[in-house]
Amino acid sequence: VAVPRIAAARAAARTPGMLARLAAVARRRPGPVAAGVAFGLLGLSAPFVFGVDLANSDARALPASAEAHRLQAAVQRDFNGGQADPVVVVVDTDPSGAEVRDFMNTLNTLDGVLRVAPRPEVAGPVAIVDVTPEAGPVSRDVVRAVRALEVPFPVLVGGAAAELVDYRDSVAGRFPLALLVVVLSTVVLLFVLTGSLVIPVKALLMNALTLLATLGALVVVFQWGAGDTLLGFSSWGAIDVTTPVLLFVFVFGLSMDYEVFLLARIQEERDVHAGIVKSGPVVTAAALCIGVVFAGFLLGDLIAVKEIGFAMVVALLIDVTVVRGLLLPAAMTLLGDWNWWSPAPLRRLHDRWFAPPVRGAVEPLVSASGR
Repeated sequence: VAVPRIAAARAAARTPGMLARLAAVARRRPGPVAAGVAFGLLGLSAPFVFGVDLANSDARALPASAEAHRLQAAVQRDFNGGQADPVVVVVDTDPSGAEVRDFMNTLNTLDGVLRVAPRPEVAGPVAIVDVTPEAGPVSRDVVRAVRALEVPFPVLVGGAAAELVDYRDSVAGRFPLALLVVVLSTVVLLFVLTGSLVIPVKALLMNALTLLATLGALVVVFQWGAGDTLLGFSSWGAIDVTTPVLLFVFVFGLSMDYEVFLLARIQEERDVHAGIVKSGPVVTAAALCIGVVFAGFLLGDLIAVKEIGFAMVVALLIDVTVVRGLLLPAAMTLLGDWNWWSPAPLRRLHDRWFAPPVRGAVEPLVSASGR
């Protein structure tokens, strides 16, 4: 009885997995496959690049049946007339002076401002002014316009819109440093592993495509509301401002895990296709396990949690199938021996301090395509 079982197990082991079958397609027509996948992922990223609206989550991100959600909707409908929350401006000068009146007149002339009203309560020698903007992203433009005014006295700008502007400016100001750290660490790690500078650059580009395509799908579903009923939520017309930051960490980390895993196996097998075939089942099983975990996030009620769960599931599907199964082998087939290129000084440094790289590892894959 054991012999047939062993034979069946060996036969199953010889059956090519999903990644192996996708890699076989990519190696037969590497040019069209690489171009098609790259343009497809770029097209999927367009909604995020050109149309994302990042905002702070509020009661609208709760289920429609939640009491806080219903309260905010009632306040906006019955008391605020659907208008945006005011931008709070604190003027540090005599509130009864002519300068404050001139400043308020200037505020009235700004684009997107509906109403300017001073608050009757005054705490000390300051004036507090509520600037009501038009609804939507115009609130952020009003905040920037007020802060850009040149006045002879200190002016502080607060409120929900100002908090969002400050958060986005903080992220944008520090993102280049975070990106530099990620890029340098990736290049160093993959250079130590492979002795190549081409492979790290290729890995960064593929990871960026995965992340941007994931964010594009997120905008379509959660900002535009495509399929929101199916996922059990009502779109509030924006993406939580913290979601792209978290996804940058999660998606890039997972993508690099799979990249390093595949490249290490390719180095061990000394063959691109064999490395994908041997590591494919493990990569697929790992992606399924992580995907089940993040799919559980979709069962929650908070839209911000659903965003993370949906995006991670999409990222896993894109990265494990399209990127690792098609784009990676197609790109390595097209590049050939250039996959393992690095300048001579760096090559000598790598040969001296680290294991020498495997050269010509793409030859079996290239020859299999008939070239």
